[in-house]
Amino acid sequence: MKETRKKGVEREGEEEYVGSTETSQTPVAAFNFSPDSMNRGMPTPDRIDLEPYGIRLVLRRGMSLEYEPLGPSRLALGSFSQSQGRLDLPSGTYSVGARLGSGTYGKVYQVINSITNHVSVAKVVSPRDMKEVSDFIKECIIHIVLEKESEHEAEGPFVSQFYEIAYDPVRSLLILRTERLNGVLKDLYYASTPEQNDLLAPQTLGDVSHILNFFATKVRFNHRDLKTDNIGYAITPTGKHVVKLIDFGLSCLTWKGVQISGGYFPFTDVCYLPSRDLMLILFELVSYMEDVFTPRLLQLFKDILTFPLKTGDMCRLYDGCQLGKKRLAARNWKGDIYESVYDFINNRALRNPNTEPAEFHRRMVAFLGQVPHKRTTPMTPVDKLISAQIKHCLPEQVFNPKTRRCVKRSGKVGRKIMCASRLPTPTLRRRATKDLKPCKSGQERNPATRRCRKACEPTQIRNPATGRCIRRK
Repeated sequence: MKETRKKGVEREGEEEYVGSTETSQTPVAAFNFSPDSMNRGMPTPDRIDLEPYGIRLVLRRGMSLEYEPLGPSRLALGSFSQSQGRLDLPSGTYSVGARLGSGTYGKVYQVINSITNHVSVAKVVSPRDMKEVSDFIKECIIHIVLEKESEHEAEGPFVSQFYEIAYDPVRSLLILRTERLNGVLKDLYYASTPEQNDLLAPQTLGDVSHILNFFATKVRFNHRDLKTDNIGYAITPTGKHVVKLIDFGLSCLTWKGVQISGGYFPFTDVCYLPSRDLMLILFELVSYMEDVFTPRLLQLFKDILTFPLKTGDMCRLYDGCQLGKKRLAARNWKGDIYESVYDFINNRALRNPNTEPAEFHRRMVAFLGQVPHKRTTPMTPVDKLISAQIKHCLPEQVFNPKTRRCVKRSGKVGRKIMCASRLPTPTLRRRATKDLKPCKSGQERNPATRRCRKACEPTQIRNPATGRCIRRK
């Protein structure tokens, strides 16, 4: 029997929810990048208990978060003191380490559990009003939903693990603790040579398109702030680099008929646009990181950002584009004269078929097939960089990991670290020996010095400690 929900307060247990007649939009058609990694997840239940994450709320089908009072009373209590280097949460006490970064809405610290020594990340936000508290809780709910939807997938979840959220009433701080990743794509690209990025960039961006397609099929998700700073990676015990999404302050999704949108997004109310996220990150790569890619890969990115408009004009997003009265200038991330890239790309009239996940993934796979040192295995998250580093050196060169350059082989292994595939075969150094003359009568050979010495009398034995002859007892 189909259940209809009208606007009004419905009671279930001790919680109050406001129902809604809003229904989920029709999901886009799914496509499989690989049979082993898609459509293997367990179905997500119609209810998600947020209590274990520190939010006193049960997310359920058909409810509305627009009228739900998401205030500090919904959160578990905690305490953060930067001066004392101490963080107290319901899960335990943590010591606050180095600050990893800061943004518009908060600061990020590395924290270590005082008992288990488990390392994680704490994001500390100082909200100005109750709306920012509600927006931050919605960001956390988006994070939890994405983790729940992808936790049973191969190499899932596709986001950093969400541990807990708490509220410090003394200092009026919001504290979010999540998984500590190994880095972000921006640092990975800058730490690699352009030749290595011919392999790294298509692999990582292809994995991102796989993740975006999965979430679009499940919950019609758009990150809406997808850039290299918001894509992290974790290194598995086998050495693989698994791409994960982070920072969902501007994101939007529709889960079980519930639309959840980050409150920080000021440009438009459009929740889902198929080509938006990948178009945004490519604009960043072409406009601000062109020096870390080879010309052939950079040209591929520009070709993807070239597409026809509905008016018939050709839009070259990397070199300026006109859409009605709006114009996007090159390298104009947050412009004053022209429209910013956020406002321009989030226009529902702008659609780039090249940056829709299926087509984008196809182009990345095709480019990998043209890379001179292509992989023989199917496209997976980034493997160790050592393979690309070895292939980059000439036979008469060795790879210096400090300068990340190939240098002339010096022959001294102690001073130059050579490529793993070109280390010289170890040989045993043979000791030169001479033909020993026989000892004279009454002498014997010392096995340690290989010299002749006086032999002991029949009534004596040799002391092994001093080497002297002593009387036999």
